Amino acid sequence: MILIGIGKIEERERIQNVTLKAYRELIKKPPTPTMLSHYEDGKPYFKGAEDIKVSISHSGEYFVIGLSQSEIGLDIQENKEIDYKKISVRYGIECSSINDFYRYFTLAEAQAKLDGEGLPHSLHRTSTIVGKTYRFIKGYTLSVVGSEEAVFITM
Repeated sequence: MILIGIGKIEERERIQNVTLKAYRELIKKPPTPTMLSHYEDGKPYFKGAEDIKVSISHSGEYFVIGLSQSEIGLDIQENKEIDYKKISVRYGIECSSINDFYRYFTLAEAQAKLDGEGLPHSLHRTSTIVGKTYRFIKGYTLSVVGSEEAVFITM
């Protein structure tokens, strides 16, 4: 299971702590004091809970954190008016609407976070990325890439 905490960006620390505590309860591990840190490659982790995989994203007013026992990548984007056709042509993305563009873009960003290969590489292979896209917050697109089902905690 992937547990995802989502809320306003100004509450990011509380979202991290509540999500980590809930996740450790779900996997039947005692809560331990932890501090968010980053490996040399930039991937986040919790000190004292290195067995839990972490992915973080923020855009506009929202912050998202995903926790799992297997590798995970996630991305949230505020859906702004942009020249998506020009960007799509540049990266070879086939999309017929701005909604399609944000679905592809967030899936590519989530995949880049999962595998560490970088966004340009992921954008060139959006047709092979396996993940789910959600639009339950008006004006935002959230995509999750991982081998497990996602469960959400909203704050």
